[in-house]
Amino acid sequence: MSAWVIFLGFFFDGTNNNKYRDTPAYANSNIARLYEVYPGHPTVPQLQLGEVGTPTPDLPPAWPNRVAAEARPYYRKTYVPGVGTPFIELDDSGTETDETLGLAMAAHGQARIDWALLQVGNHVAAALLGHPMSSALQEDKLKVRALFGAGALRKAPAWVLRHGIHQLREERLRQLIKVRLKNKPTVRKIRLSVFGFSRGAAEARVFCNWVLRYLGSHYAGLPLVIDFLGIFDTVASVGLAHSFPLMDGHFAWATPNDLAIHPDIGRCVHLVSAHEVRGSFPLDGASGENVKEVVYPGVHSDVGGGYPPNDQGRAIGQGRVGDARKLSQIPLAQMYREALIGGVPLLDEAEMIDLRKHMFQVDPATLSAFNAYVEATRQGSGKPEGSLWLVETQPLESLKTIIRRHYGIYLRWRKSMLGKIHLLPGLTQSFDPPHKKAQDINDQKVVDDLLLRELILVQTMRLNDRDHVLPYPGKRDDWDDGVSQAWYDFTPVKPAEKLLFETLVHDSRAWFKPLGDDDKLSNLRKYQAETMREIEVHLDALSQEIRALQERQASQQLLPAQAGRLAELKKERQREQDRLAALRQNKTHVIVDGGHEFHWMWGYLRWRMIYFGNHPKVREQKPKPDKPDLL
Repeated sequence: MSAWVIFLGFFFDGTNNNKYRDTPAYANSNIARLYEVYPGHPTVPQLQLGEVGTPTPDLPPAWPNRVAAEARPYYRKTYVPGVGTPFIELDDSGTETDETLGLAMAAHGQARIDWALLQVGNHVAAALLGHPMSSALQEDKLKVRALFGAGALRKAPAWVLRHGIHQLREERLRQLIKVRLKNKPTVRKIRLSVFGFSRGAAEARVFCNWVLRYLGSHYAGLPLVIDFLGIFDTVASVGLAHSFPLMDGHFAWATPNDLAIHPDIGRCVHLVSAHEVRGSFPLDGASGENVKEVVYPGVHSDVGGGYPPNDQGRAIGQGRVGDARKLSQIPLAQMYREALIGGVPLLDEAEMIDLRKHMFQVDPATLSAFNAYVEATRQGSGKPEGSLWLVETQPLESLKTIIRRHYGIYLRWRKSMLGKIHLLPGLTQSFDPPHKKAQDINDQKVVDDLLLRELILVQTMRLNDRDHVLPYPGKRDDWDDGVSQAWYDFTPVKPAEKLLFETLVHDSRAWFKPLGDDDKLSNLRKYQAETMREIEVHLDALSQEIRALQERQASQQLLPAQAGRLAELKKERQREQDRLAALRQNKTHVIVDGGHEFHWMWGYLRWRMIYFGNHPKVREQKPKPDKPDLL
């Protein structure tokens, strides 16, 4: 009698990442790319985008050669769009308030986790019975809504209802399977692989803990294991985030215990950013004997993916050419290899069709620049030991030490670019539309000026003509705790460091404007069109007034004061006509100015906040120190 294993893959995308929206622009994240090379039947082959646009469906299913046709029903997967983007089927429009609260506070995050948890039972039922236990987009939506309402209305804690729902589903599925498996191939195990980036990494970590808590290590009579957890740069920031004074963003579903890496997970790999510094993006580190944590150069989305080619003049090239030049392709390649080592049944490169294969290509120049940076910044000796570490040479140092050293290198380069960061050649050489280039250049000018103001504040700790607020206390602490030393380190910037920062590493602070208008490309076009319409209306009004005064002039009824007014109106009309012509000819552009995180509170001259914590099960297993005898 044959024996089968059910393989399930779950993919939680990052904040403002959505494969159905982002793929055409080559801005799909590393989570979306890994999803496409995981073989299996999807929960849903395409989710809707609503007002945001027309979704790009999943690629057709592909199968490794080693998977026989009769085994294919046992391979299944689920994709979860990032918070701040549409998940129409769960009442998240991804626009207006849903978008704002999703981006700022991870709204609708719990709904995504609960929905994914329901899909475990649906996948097992579909594999063994030929149909899911419930409709993923109808019945499951109602269950998720009930779970969210439970906490809000306080009729019962959400965890009580969650436990009840999954207990009933498991018992029902157990009975159905018992009948199904008579004289049928036996099923040995359910094996899960889970991936996540940013808020999606936080969701993935919580999802794993909830799977083991509410479904258990045996589900519907079948052994259940989580083989692999692959996460990129975890950011929780749920509720009031670290960007709010005295807050840490570990509210609602993102408790420290639920974010901790469960020791029963077979292998966890966490790839983290060395150069992210935004106050709204603190890092939740991962710890445990089953955890491998590797620091990568670049900011948040240089690690987890999501930038389109050419953005901020980095990874310049059209289409696939620029896509392969992105720095994020290298951590993607490592996560792909780590997943294979961890037993995840991903497609081999030879089995990928061209469209999938290009998603994993790394341009030789990018790889060369990355390797040169690693060699130039190598420090320390030794490397972590054990089966989790193969060829990496990351030194035996704490995560905080490694990140701070790399960020200190960035600060030395950033200091060398004061007053001229907006002159980086890539900003004008990219293939982005002219108004996008203009926005990027302006962003660099703005944050460069803010950096200079920030420097004056932390150096003097006094109010001045431009700043009427003292630096946030934590900034002065960071300044005294090594930031000033890094800033005033006069070690020359090495060519390899300069090359990576100027051509591949993005400036996440420059484009991030939580306090201003959205400057995405579609909005820039809209703002430009609106401005031109406003100018046209103004020109019509000016022309009408000019004609009226000219008629009075022709009939010799124009007063001296009106003659002066007529001359001024003609000058103003000419200025507006010139302005309109410049906008139409793309000689000037409407840009979004300001809205960045406060420089006196966050800015560049600080260390990224890092949270740590072991799983409760690990803490319980640690031996307590012997107490001395009491005399």
